[in-house]
Amino acid sequence: MSVEVKRFSWEEIKKHNKEADAWMVVDGFVHDVTQFITMHPGGADFVLDNLAIDASEKFKDELIHPHSQNAVDLLATYRIGVVDTKELSPEDQQKLKTPEEKAMEYGIDLSKGLVWPVSRLGKRYQEFIDYMGVLPHGRLKYFDNPIFEMLTVCPWFMVPLFWIPIACYFFYLSVQNGLPVEALPFLLVTGALNWGLAEWLLHKYVFHMDSVSLFTNMLHFLVHGYHHILPMDNFRLVFPPTFGVIIGYVLWAPMPLLLPMHVAYAHFAGLVLGYVFYDCTHYFIHHRTAANVPYLRMMKTHHIYHHYTNHNSNYGISSKLYDILFGTNNSPVASNLAASSKQ
Repeated sequence: MSVEVKRFSWEEIKKHNKEADAWMVVDGFVHDVTQFITMHPGGADFVLDNLAIDASEKFKDELIHPHSQNAVDLLATYRIGVVDTKELSPEDQQKLKTPEEKAMEYGIDLSKGLVWPVSRLGKRYQEFIDYMGVLPHGRLKYFDNPIFEMLTVCPWFMVPLFWIPIACYFFYLSVQNGLPVEALPFLLVTGALNWGLAEWLLHKYVFHMDSVSLFTNMLHFLVHGYHHILPMDNFRLVFPPTFGVIIGYVLWAPMPLLLPMHVAYAHFAGLVLGYVFYDCTHYFIHHRTAANVPYLRMMKTHHIYHHYTNHNSNYGISSKLYDILFGTNNSPVASNLAASSKQ
């Protein structure tokens, strides 16, 4: 079945050459990348310099600005048509499928709640996540029930507002239970470092587990599968308190059994502050520019490489420390680092 496609003349395409109205042409396909310019991992300059022209050669140049298959798939989600002179092959017709059409091949309706139907895919679940690739801006529903759906979205500032008072309360309890005040900085640092380890372990072994059962598919989709499909959904870049409290309890539960209570309180407080830094970092490297903060710029390059080049590396989000220690640190080539430094 042929796909209905819009065709644009070069005269029309050349009108869309501004940051607020940005079209890019690659391989004869026309893409409206207006929303993506500020999110481009290599900085906005590369996109702005190639608007309303045939950018095919530069886009594919491995030395100037290499792009992974995931990056190619992401660009495809911004397609709005083709140059009027392009002849469409059967392969081109396949490329023009919309996300909705691709999802329906698995019996998934993207206009409805996804958690239940996606979880029932069984062994095809991971295949579905990989096939969908990376979608552009927007939001899909977890649940059709509006109350359940409301509990799955969270603005980034709710994380510090909810968790920092809890961390302060646990610090207070630690001092009340006999912890010397001068010991607080040490336990704060060790707690934050241990969060970094928990973050790395969760990302590698839970967020990227091989999932086939109804329960594990559901768990994976809720905590990470959706994020790999829609990494630009700004209300699902941090954990809502509904999920965060569960993870927090799992991390807290063994501490009173392993440590004196005054140490457990302080250590958990440091762990919580490490988590707050992690989730806020995750939000900012996905949804804000980091031009004036070298550390955030470095971590953005590190994490975007995980999303768009190699899912099996760069599990650390707030720090590279454990990626370096455990051999999962991977970086773009020097040209990519130079490009990302512009952002």
